[in-house]
Amino acid sequence: MQTESISPSLQRSKRFATIALVAAVLTWLVLMAAAKLLPEYVWLLQILMLSAEAGVVGGLADWYAITVLFRNPFGRLPIPKFLRDHTEIIPRNKARIAESMGRFVQENFLSPQIVQRSLDSTDLSLAAGRWLANPQNNVQVTQVIQQTVPKIFEFVGQEQIAGFIQNNSVQWVKNTQINTLASEMLRAVLDNDFHQDVLQRGLDVAHAWMTSHPEETRELTRTLFKEMGVWKLAKGASWIGIDVQQRSIDSVIQRVEAMLADPDHPWRLKIEAIGHDWMLQLA
Repeated sequence: MQTESISPSLQRSKRFATIALVAAVLTWLVLMAAAKLLPEYVWLLQILMLSAEAGVVGGLADWYAITVLFRNPFGRLPIPKFLRDHTEIIPRNKARIAESMGRFVQENFLSPQIVQRSLDSTDLSLAAGRWLANPQNNVQVTQVIQQTVPKIFEFVGQEQIAGFIQNNSVQWVKNTQINTLASEMLRAVLDNDFHQDVLQRGLDVAHAWMTSHPEETRELTRTLFKEMGVWKLAKGASWIGIDVQQRSIDSVIQRVEAMLADPDHPWRLKIEAIGHDWMLQLA
């Protein structure tokens, strides 16, 4: 590796390590000389000398261990083969190391059992929902869609898009059994009693509208009577004091209120029976 390609932080670390090793060697030599000159303090100097020796040995061992991993520190010097075999360990064995690491990752992280267990314990839809719940993520997704979709349409062209939608929609209708799909949807509604909620809500809306819009209700019944051909009879009955139109409205409101108050009302049961009959016929 060339010196100019080394990062400044690595250069500082190497410089500091070299200075520390040189300082340890010099300290060791100075203490050896001081032990000869000051025999009365030899016990203290030997303790310090052991510390310096440990620093020298540790520094040389670390330097050699790290160096021989990547290159041959002896260069072209003739050294025994067993020493040469213990240099440039990573470059000479990189294929075997990569294979071993790949096998380790595959066996411990990517095996079918581990992946299946991880997928079973992970709720991807919940994670996606939480991610999209973040307003910043929502903005990013919206921006990507706004920037991407128009470009796709410009690239493909309107005629190609229309042809694709037409061909695929027709093919989908041909291959889809609409009656079976509708039957299954109706079965799900009836099995979960969802139709009761829908009916209850519809009755509430109808009752509230009829009681709060009397004029519109009378106009609607007038139209129904005309369509049924009984409007003249109802109008004639009003001449003798019988308001057939209002009585019909009151009767409908009473029926709606009775259905709202009684979950087992015969009309409710009749509607449910009709739904089951439709489901069987569609299937």
